Amino acid sequence: MQNDNPYFSPSDQDVFGRTPNQRAASRQQRSRQAQPAGQRSRSARQRPHQRATSGPSQGHARAAQATGNGFVASRGVQRTHAGTGYRPASAPRRRQPSMVPQGRSSNDRSKGMLVLVAVIAVAAVVGIFAWTNRSVEITLNGARTSLKVGTGLEQVIGEKKVSCKAGNFVSVSGSVIDQGGGTAYTATVDGRELSSDDAGRFRVGGGESIDISDGADVTEDYSSTTTETQPKLEMDGSYGAIAYVSQWGEAGQDEVRTGNVSGQTATVNVRPVKNCIIKLHNVTPTNGQKVVALTFDDGPSAYTEKYLSILKEHGAVATFFNLGQSVDEYPDQAKAIVDAGCQLCSHTYSHDDLPKDSADKVYSEVTGAFSSITKATGITTTAIRPPYGDFKQSTWLSTKGAMTVSVLWNMDSEDWRMPGADKIVSNATSGIQNGYIILMHDGGGKRDQDVEALPTLIDTLKGQGYTFVTISDLMKSDDTIPEEVASCDQTMPDGAVWPTELAT
Repeated sequence: MQNDNPYFSPSDQDVFGRTPNQRAASRQQRSRQAQPAGQRSRSARQRPHQRATSGPSQGHARAAQATGNGFVASRGVQRTHAGTGYRPASAPRRRQPSMVPQGRSSNDRSKGMLVLVAVIAVAAVVGIFAWTNRSVEITLNGARTSLKVGTGLEQVIGEKKVSCKAGNFVSVSGSVIDQGGGTAYTATVDGRELSSDDAGRFRVGGGESIDISDGADVTEDYSSTTTETQPKLEMDGSYGAIAYVSQWGEAGQDEVRTGNVSGQTATVNVRPVKNCIIKLHNVTPTNGQKVVALTFDDGPSAYTEKYLSILKEHGAVATFFNLGQSVDEYPDQAKAIVDAGCQLCSHTYSHDDLPKDSADKVYSEVTGAFSSITKATGITTTAIRPPYGDFKQSTWLSTKGAMTVSVLWNMDSEDWRMPGADKIVSNATSGIQNGYIILMHDGGGKRDQDVEALPTLIDTLKGQGYTFVTISDLMKSDDTIPEEVASCDQTMPDGAVWPTELAT
C-alpha cells in the first residue's frame, strides 16, 4: 500500500515495519527504564522540549486521518514534535522503583515490635512485683496493723513481736514428757482455730482478724482398748399422775489408753452414758384451758355400751384402760370404744399387782395386753394404768422399754365402794382443777351406780366450763410434754438401751 505521508519512507522500515525514528524512540525509552530514578529525572530536565512535545500534534493526527494511513493507526503510534520519534499511544508509564531498599524497612518494623513487647513485659513484671509486695491491714490480737501481703504466721509473730509460749509434749495421763514440745502457738483466723497444717499454709491476704496465743499440749501416741458403760434408770420428780419416758438410755464408751512413750495408762470417756429418765408430771394445760379426762378401768364389760351411749348423748369422750383378758372376751366392745372416738389403753393383761411379780411376769402382763388390744381393734398403744395404782421404780426396769406412759389419777370417784350415785358425782367433781384425771370403773363388779352417776357428773363439770378430752389430748394441752409422748404409742428407738439397774 502506498503511503502519502511525507515524513515516512518505506525503504527505511525494519523487518517489524518500524521507521528509524520509531526505533530511536524505542531505544531511548529502554534506556530511561534502565536508569535509576534520580538520573532519569536529571535527564528529563536536560530535555524539556521532549516533555513539552510528548503528545502528537493535532495537525499530524488530522493528516494521518486524512491520508487514511492504516499502517500508523494499526500500530497505534503517534509522531512526536519536531520529528523526534514515535511512541505507542496506549503504552502505560512504568512505575518508578523506590530509592529506599525494601529489606531495611521490614527490619525496622521488626525491631520496633520487639522494643514494644519488651516495654510491656517490663511494665508487667514491675506491676506484679508491686502487687505481690504491697502492704495490707489486718487485726492482730485486737489491734489494727499493716503487713506485707502473703506473710506467714511465723513471720507475723517475728515481725510484730507476738509473745506466745509453746505447749508441752505430755503422756496419756497428762504428765509432761517434754516441756515446750507441743505446738509453738495457737492461731485463730476470723473466729476459726487453725490446725497445725493450716497454720503453716496460711498467708495474710488483707482484712483478716488474727488471734495468736500460747501453743497447745500434744499427747503422745498410744494403743487403746474400749469398754461400754450401760445406762441406769433414774426418776425425775417425786409425784405426778402421769409418768413417761423423757429420755431413752444410751450406752457410754470408755477408752483405756497406754502411752507408746511413757508406758502410762489412762481411762478416757469418749462417749458419755445417757441414763433412761422417767419423768413424773401433773398435767398443766397451757393458756389455762379448762380440760379434764374421764377414765374407766377393768373393761370392757356389759356396761361398756351404756357408757358409750351416755358419753355420746352428752357430747363427751373418755379413755378406757382395758384388761387384756377382758378384751379377748369382749372384742366387739373394745372395738366399739375406738369407733366411738374414745381412747383405749392397757390395764395389764390380768390385773396383777405388778411390783409383786417377777420381771418376766411384769413384761408378760404389759405386752400381753398390748397384743390383745391390737388384735381386737387394730390400734397400738404403749400406755398403761397399773392395777391398784401400784408401780414402783424397779417395776419400770422389768418392762424392758415395752411401755412409755403410766397413767394414774387426780380425782378418785371411789365407785368401787358403791357409795351411791350422788356420792360418786361429789367425789369426782369436788375440788377438781384444770388438767385433772377422774377415776371410774367399767368392769370388775356391778357398775349400775356409775351408769346412774355419769350424766350428772358430765353436766356438772360442763356447767363449770370444763371440756372432756382423752388422755392423749389432755397431755397435748400441756406444751411441756413432747408430742410423741402424748400420742401414747411411742416405742423405744433404734440404738437405745433399756437399763437393768437403778441410778443411785
